[in-house]
Amino acid sequence: MSKGQGMTSQVPQSRGIQVGSRVKYRNIDTPGAYISEDTGDLFRFTGSALNPGHSPNLWIESTNPQMFVKISDDPAVQSEQAALYCGSHNIAHNIPT
Repeated sequence: MSKGQGMTSQVPQSRGIQVGSRVKYRNIDTPGAYISEDTGDLFRFTGSALNPGHSPNLWIESTNPQMFVKISDDPAVQSEQAALYCGSHNIAHNIPT
């Protein structure tokens, strides 16, 4: 499956972090669905949660840089589609399907 195939087409591709990119948690500034490389957990970041001046819904404090992989521009991507993307791109995940 190629990038974006099977993902919802209603969300335009963002100009920031591209799907498939690895990014540190502190650098996430683009809405979407992200997988933690440490845990395999799915995190959903909405545009309103990332707006300047808004408090983030999630704080991660660690001495280790928390790395994430963006798997969709759509924070509401279906879990099954997210798991399929991860499986086809060899990304370990804990997404229930």
